[in-house]
Amino acid sequence: MENERLQEVQGLTVSYKVFGEISAPTTVLLLHGWGARKELFDRAAREIRGKTGACVITLDLPGFGASSTPKSAWFTKDFSDSLSNFLDAVGIQHLSVLGGHSHGGRVAVRYAYDHPEKVDKLLLIDSAGLPAKHSLRMKMRVKLFKALKSLLCFAVPKGALQQNLLSRLSGFFGSTDYQQAGAMRQTMVQVIHEDFSPLLPHLRQPTLLVWGEKDLDTPLWMANEIKKAIPDAGLVVWPDAGHYSFLDRPVEFSLVTAKFLTG
Repeated sequence: MENERLQEVQGLTVSYKVFGEISAPTTVLLLHGWGARKELFDRAAREIRGKTGACVITLDLPGFGASSTPKSAWFTKDFSDSLSNFLDAVGIQHLSVLGGHSHGGRVAVRYAYDHPEKVDKLLLIDSAGLPAKHSLRMKMRVKLFKALKSLLCFAVPKGALQQNLLSRLSGFFGSTDYQQAGAMRQTMVQVIHEDFSPLLPHLRQPTLLVWGEKDLDTPLWMANEIKKAIPDAGLVVWPDAGHYSFLDRPVEFSLVTAKFLTG
């Protein structure tokens, strides 16, 4: 049994899917990454539900998928607060496993830190949360962007033309995610600069990290650093998987998650 629903949460509409019964004794919540949507977890949700009998919930984070977009730029804490309000609204007071991929992992960490009594276990999938180590080429690219931006602001008077040129410049130098972020662009700028290292040692939950060895977006060194920082953490690495390891190895992901839930 699965169905898609909408929930109003403090002026925002959140789209979510329920696999099973919300009244089930165990509940798993899975959060997607940046630019993605809840449907990426459909197969995993069905298989985890089938193996464990748990209620599995997926949702579109505000600003993504079928959920509405916040009117102002958010930090990860805002996503955590919104998640808390959503769970209260749908009557879920406790999560057996809270899982998140990439940006969703960042949100999961923040929620588990904010509400330790409401999360039994934490599942981080190719998770964001640590600042990237930029290559020399990237550092030079950033310096060039800043120099051109300063020159443009000096040479072109303030107004529509300047804003248009600045937007074009940012689009040229920005990442693919940045270029496609649209209304969520400033939120992206804010969250990617957040460093969750200080939070990790305070996480009380047993934590499982699942990573693709070929992940280029959140490289494996991040998984190792996160594992070291969290008091009770384990790491599973799949050699032939990338940033979307749960899609690259769907059967193994469902098995590992089910075992983590019931173990």
